Amino acid sequence: MTVINVNFIYLLFFILPVAVDAQNVQQKSARVPSTVKVDGLLQEWGSLQANNSSNRIRYTISNDDDNLYLAIQSSGVWCNAKIAHGGITLIISQSVDKKIREKAATNVSITFPVIDKATASGINAKQYGYFDIADEKSNDSKKKMDSLYNAVNLLVNNSFKEIKIIGIKDIDTLVSVYNTYGIKAAAQFSKQMLYCYELAIPLKYLGLTIDNLVPFSYSIRLNGPTFGKRTSTRKIYNTEDPNDVPTTELSPNFDGSKAINPESFYKNYPSSLWAEYTLVKDNSNK
Repeated sequence: MTVINVNFIYLLFFILPVAVDAQNVQQKSARVPSTVKVDGLLQEWGSLQANNSSNRIRYTISNDDDNLYLAIQSSGVWCNAKIAHGGITLIISQSVDKKIREKAATNVSITFPVIDKATASGINAKQYGYFDIADEKSNDSKKKMDSLYNAVNLLVNNSFKEIKIIGIKDIDTLVSVYNTYGIKAAAQFSKQMLYCYELAIPLKYLGLTIDNLVPFSYSIRLNGPTFGKRTSTRKIYNTEDPNDVPTTELSPNFDGSKAINPESFYKNYPSSLWAEYTLVKDNSNK
């Protein structure tokens, strides 16, 4: 019986992509566009600055004098599915030391959206249906795509109501998107059925200030399924640990092979990037 070398698989899918992250993360600080409104619509952002192939997202991180902002757009169906089942977590660390930043005591993490399995499944059913007919040119297909686009955003608007926050003193772990702290998060699917995400968080909650321009670290994490069971090809892993990896052989695929499906592996396991950012002042009046 052939047993898959799990360490090799883990290396192939999660460690090797990190090597190219240096070319796939934002290289320059940016002031947020003055017209930005945190509503999940990304028109004001123009072209997002970084195209991170490992996580299959485009993103821009930026700031004004009071807030840090993050805008993200997915690459397509599998990225949509991954986000729908586990949301996106932004981690801010005041440390730039790679040995310290991941577990620094002062880290702040913000996860959005926080949704249940039924809602995630409903979102995926609609976006899968959209991509199933996306290449068809008939008027009927276009009408179905428009209907699915409207339906998925209605579900998003009715369901994405909570933000999970860890590391901010005096703020509960779960807060409403209508909170009074100035923490804002929103999402929408574009006409092309790409997931679009916006977040704004006051600098004061992150231990940052526009008057002290020191570099800090940030991580963008796509969590994947968080409902207690994770699947890769046809194997079910009964664990709630988001960092788990397969430790036993995989069940055969339908054709009898035991080849890893990279799309399934990507969708069902966490992936992330780490990079550095320095706040930038508004020099437009100088």
